[in-house]
Amino acid sequence: MAAASIKKLKLSGFQTVSSTRTPAQPLPPPVILKAENGPATGQMGIKVTAIPKALSYEVQVAPIGADGKPGAWKLLPPFTNSRTISVTGLTPGTSYAFQVRALGKLGYTEWSDSATRMSI
Repeated sequence: MAAASIKKLKLSGFQTVSSTRTPAQPLPPPVILKAENGPATGQMGIKVTAIPKALSYEVQVAPIGADGKPGAWKLLPPFTNSRTISVTGLTPGTSYAFQVRALGKLGYTEWSDSATRMSI
């Protein structure tokens, strides 16, 4: 843009805007807000914080052993809605640990802290 054009633009009251784009930033990990039993036996609803710009969410679940530690983690299919993620096929009377992560343009976030709950 010529110097005279820039001067005219500034005198008009308009401000020039930078065309420099900010590169994509990593997303923060989601937080599990609530894990509660669902309407059916062996079903759990997991509510997580919505992460702006997240493309999807993944949940992993593991039964809690007699030693109080999670067993083998099972990765569930991705979810696109963070309001309530439904987990089914749980064994009533067994406590489970749940973790969630979000997928953004730069890849997955870290796994969230675990939330535990007994299935009924």
